[in-house]
Amino acid sequence: MQRYMERSLGVGVHEHVEARVARKNSCRPFESSAGGALMGEGDKGFLCVDTSSLAWQYLVRTDFVAATAISAHEYVHVLQAELGCLQPGEYRWLVEGMATHLAWRALVSAGHASEARVVREIRDDRPLSPTVGLLSGYERGDGRDQEYALWHLAVRRLLRRAMSSGSASRSRPETALVRFCNLVGHGRRWHAAFEHSFGLPVERFYANFQSDRRRGALIYR
Repeated sequence: MQRYMERSLGVGVHEHVEARVARKNSCRPFESSAGGALMGEGDKGFLCVDTSSLAWQYLVRTDFVAATAISAHEYVHVLQAELGCLQPGEYRWLVEGMATHLAWRALVSAGHASEARVVREIRDDRPLSPTVGLLSGYERGDGRDQEYALWHLAVRRLLRRAMSSGSASRSRPETALVRFCNLVGHGRRWHAAFEHSFGLPVERFYANFQSDRRRGALIYR
């Protein structure tokens, strides 16, 4: 993940990071693990995978590449925290969608996954199910696999639109995500940072995304 960041994003994690593999005490000291769905945690200077999580144990047995993506996802959160954009209470879908997207891009870049595998990963989690809410409802809302797949899909869609408008490089479109993080980290309000980084207001992106979703025009690739 660090190699991918430095090579493709032009930035990486630079500060000391404490990395933990938790088992009995969960990710934080003196907290007992419930063995639930939460698999990891990433924050400034801190990265943890909770191996007592039943979801983690299932992934390790059945899909080691997807388990690897979880670790990479949490490492992206470390970078986001350093840059100043780890604020999931304001734009949760973008924070999490960015982390998932970059994690899988790193795996593809390293030869551990194919683009077809990434598309299948999104599709199999059924992000366009009627039970999944509007993207705009997840600025603060929580989610599970279906929602995370929707957020991943939305970030992919966002970067394609940014490339089409010339707001993102066609060779390295993910640098637009770093630009957003840097702007927010330096005090820009996130709606303004979004428009500056991706070339359209967030409200228009929501409307276009929902229109395509309603018409069945969203594609996974």
